[in-house]
Amino acid sequence: MKSKLIIWVFCFYCFMALGQNTVTEIEYFFDTDPGVGNAINVDITDAANINETLLLPINSLSSGIHILHMRTKNDVNKWSLYARQTFYIANFSSTLNNSIIEAEYFFDTDPGVGNAQPLTITNGTTLNTTFAIPLNSINTGIHILHIRVKNNFNQWSLYGRQVFYKSPQITNNTIVAAEFFIDTDPGVGNAAAISITQGAFIDETLNISIPNDLSAGDHILHIRVQSSNGNWSLYGRPEFTSTLTNDDVVFKDFKMYPNPVEDVLHFSIQNNTIQQIKLVDINGRIVLETSNNIKEINLSNIPTGFYLLQIETTNGSISKKIIKK
Repeated sequence: MKSKLIIWVFCFYCFMALGQNTVTEIEYFFDTDPGVGNAINVDITDAANINETLLLPINSLSSGIHILHMRTKNDVNKWSLYARQTFYIANFSSTLNNSIIEAEYFFDTDPGVGNAQPLTITNGTTLNTTFAIPLNSINTGIHILHIRVKNNFNQWSLYGRQVFYKSPQITNNTIVAAEFFIDTDPGVGNAAAISITQGAFIDETLNISIPNDLSAGDHILHIRVQSSNGNWSLYGRPEFTSTLTNDDVVFKDFKMYPNPVEDVLHFSIQNNTIQQIKLVDINGRIVLETSNNIKEINLSNIPTGFYLLQIETTNGSISKKIIKK
């Protein structure tokens, strides 16, 4: 519920140019001036100066930023200039009583808020659901899935999105093997094997062990499968983040800029030295490698796109996502 009253401590000292004048009236308004003498009057005791705590109702105001204005009148009927203070009204009901009541998705092109494909959900303050989304309406190739939700105040969220690849349908083939790697491709058939049940398609929850020595930061998990005719698929590649542990202190002051970058990428890290940097593209290929006390790298000859920057220092390692413009 939005607060009905705001307690405003307002110390108002009136120093008039006409000697020992007495303050006889105070008025206030929010945001828009209704004209001198037409604002909301405050009961006061006449005095040469006013120093009071005032309780002002704000139930007529909407949530958001507002400006309180106050002015006084003296005993010779002259009004002062107003004092003003900016403040913010938070609508706590929107935060505390929000409930997700709708969800929708679309591929690639936004049809407009409320016009996408609906998803069946259970109303609640959070949404943690597995959706089976049909792909028969889209062509083979790379696509972007967008999902957004609406709350009980009829407000739509920004969308979450995931890039994926729809592979051609292959008939009379059986998936016989699967493998994964993180960030850098060791070569087809040389990645870590995944135990699967062979079949025309795979719909399983996979248990993938993350290496203990994986650096903190951004990473890409690549998964590909092999068919009974010996061909390997392209890979799916969800992104994930490895949480900082002991490296939290080491990289607390680490900075790289600008990102997105067009040519030179700069680095700043205190009490540490960058010994090696590898730039890995979205396909897991190392496209740039450099070493020895690195302060910056020139990426002007690197194609535009998304990359992982793997950074080795004297005290630890980290992986960061960058965008080359």
